[in-house]
Amino acid sequence: MKSRITKQKSTKDKPYPKLVIGHNIGGVLGNDVIVCMHEAGKGQILHIAKLESSYTRKVGEYHIDWQVHAFEDFNGKVTNQNS
Repeated sequence: MKSRITKQKSTKDKPYPKLVIGHNIGGVLGNDVIVCMHEAGKGQILHIAKLESSYTRKVGEYHIDWQVHAFEDFNGKVTNQNS
């Protein structure tokens, strides 16, 4: 799957459901992860910027254990398409 990301400046926290971005997730420098969270800590991975073998989560997976403090609102656009 191919993703295109467009970022914009954040102004204030948005209510759930929302897109959030976490930086250096899984302890991997440069590993930005965009998640669609429907409530705090619960959501599906839409984009992983840097795939490392040490990071085991994959695009499309749903998890209920996201550390909300590691994320901020994503104010941009994510476009996914089959490659």
